[in-house]
Amino acid sequence: MPDLPPPSPSAPRHGGGAARFASAVTLLTFAPVLAVPVFYFLVELQAPGAELTGDLLTALLFGGLLPILVVVAWSRLRGQELDFPVRESRKVLLPSVAAIYVLGAIALSLLAAPFWVVLLMAGYAGNTALVALLNFRWKVSVHTTGVAGPASFLLFLSLSASLLLFALLPLVGWSRWRLQRHSLAELVTGACLGALASMGQVLISLHVGVPV
Repeated sequence: MPDLPPPSPSAPRHGGGAARFASAVTLLTFAPVLAVPVFYFLVELQAPGAELTGDLLTALLFGGLLPILVVVAWSRLRGQELDFPVRESRKVLLPSVAAIYVLGAIALSLLAAPFWVVLLMAGYAGNTALVALLNFRWKVSVHTTGVAGPASFLLFLSLSASLLLFALLPLVGWSRWRLQRHSLAELVTGACLGALASMGQVLISLHVGVPV
């Protein structure tokens, strides 16, 4: 399926209340941004009252801060908007972010962080790597992957938190469509990829008897 062309200066992105709202939704639900409250919630769930422990700081650093910094730096270097409307511009970015998540999972393992926290970081790495592979041929939505992934992961730990994230999916999908960044197929594929990959990772871990 061909990519949508980058919006022109007169495209809906730059005008109207709906476009501004869609831009705000896009920014707030960007995967590394959304990962910050998700990791905070998960660490607090696994170790109530832990506050700013090494586990939490490491999760926030590798799950949120470093990916955000890399995205911002790459955006300025390539002269593109933060959501990278051109598929080719994501070919280096996505593997780089996936590598950060891998390093985060290793760091959390060395700190003996709770298993679920390590698994979530590894899940971000795996999901990002899958999107990076698909990106060579198709511009799958990182946003819907980044919402459906943790939403499906949290199904095993907190139904209310999971449903809250799933409730965001239609809004996120609308925002990406409204900004002319993705087709419906790219949005749905991203959501299915995130959900199935995340659930698969958890089920495999449970099947092999990893302590939870």
